[in-house]
Amino acid sequence: MEFTSGDTDESGTLPRELRSPRAKLVYLYLKSSGKATISEMSDALGMKKLALFSVLKNLRRDELVAQSEGLYSPTTPNGHAPQ
Repeated sequence: MEFTSGDTDESGTLPRELRSPRAKLVYLYLKSSGKATISEMSDALGMKKLALFSVLKNLRRDELVAQSEGLYSPTTPNGHAPQ
């Protein structure tokens, strides 16, 4: 997935695919922290792990988040995890 200026919301920071408040919250948290485990996100965001798994599943489907060895991270504009 490649982002262009038309792919972001009015603020210019969120991909348009992010519609739910929870998805936006998780995505912004990962953008600011770089990477995190489910437990870290649950503690920091006050969300139940089950809810996080659902949100992260959708973010991964949309290629906005990558998962490796229990860590989740936002993808780069080309859909890959940052190095």
